[in-house]
Amino acid sequence: ATRFGVYGLSQRLMNIEEPNLFTRFAQAAAAGAVGAVAGNPFYALKTRAQAYSSAPELAVGTQHKPTGGVWTQFTQIFKQEGIRGYFRGLEAFMPRVVAYGAVQLSVYDTTKEKLSHYRFFSEYAFLLQVCSSVTAACTSVVAIQPFDFVAARLMNQAVDPVTKQGKLYNGFIDCVVKSVRQEGILVLAKGGAANFARMGPYSALVLLFVEQFKKLSRSL
Repeated sequence: ATRFGVYGLSQRLMNIEEPNLFTRFAQAAAAGAVGAVAGNPFYALKTRAQAYSSAPELAVGTQHKPTGGVWTQFTQIFKQEGIRGYFRGLEAFMPRVVAYGAVQLSVYDTTKEKLSHYRFFSEYAFLLQVCSSVTAACTSVVAIQPFDFVAARLMNQAVDPVTKQGKLYNGFIDCVVKSVRQEGILVLAKGGAANFARMGPYSALVLLFVEQFKKLSRSL
């Protein structure tokens, strides 16, 4: 919601009649940066909750046992890690969302514009939206995969109770270097299939729904 709101606002403020791919990319990247700051606390909470398992043999990484509801967990993070805990992994999450937003929105608008010149697509607006959204979904998922991997590792690592720093990695570059050195370059694609299965349909559907909501709002 934040990304689409900021992206639409930037388009209205700049009011460029025929924006090129670079302009759209820059607008979408800025929208992604704002969205990353707003969404990082919730993404960190989600990552920790999904990694936790009550069965020790199935535990993945450092275990952060969820206690109570969402508000209770947010309070727990603040008590244990301070405000920094809400933004743990932001150095990886920020480029992830920036890359995702920049590629998804700019590719979608540009693809839709190019395809609309063909008579077939100009006659079938919904099919035009479907093809554009699928293209944007595929490219955006590929763009975010390395950042998604690093963000997950940074957010789920153990935290020193005194320094409030991560015990395994001290930042984005350190995580990349250590992971690649120990597991090879392909480690950055780890979880890619699951990521594509999760983000691909979401990316395509959300663009379709946004288009329909825009159409509905114009008719009111």
